[in-house]
Amino acid sequence: MKTFEFLSKYFGSPVVSHRQRSTLLLFKEALSNPLAVKQLGDNLQSKDYDIILHSLRVLFAISVHDPNIIKSISLTILKVAKNTDHYGVALLGLDTLVNVATIEPRLGSYIKSLGIELMPIIQEPTN
Repeated sequence: MKTFEFLSKYFGSPVVSHRQRSTLLLFKEALSNPLAVKQLGDNLQSKDYDIILHSLRVLFAISVHDPNIIKSISLTILKVAKNTDHYGVALLGLDTLVNVATIEPRLGSYIKSLGIELMPIIQEPTN
């Protein structure tokens, strides 16, 4: 089994220390290794919400540090955020895409539509 795939399996582990260590290791590796970023993108296709959520947490941290690193998988993040029924996953995907949009302006319209879906405008009654 490949190392990054092995580390990704720990995202679904009930042992918190295993999840934290794998999160830190994948974050550090993704800063310099495109294969780690690819593995995080592959993790977004998982059926396990824990793996998706923790992968998005790592991707969000990377997007804060350097959004250029994850620009290549931004459409995958968008697809996951739009098609999930998990509010936390959708909101984390939106926040990650907002950081990537600073260097990739074509994502602006997608982010706006996703933001409207997640946070509709509440209208006050007039009477």
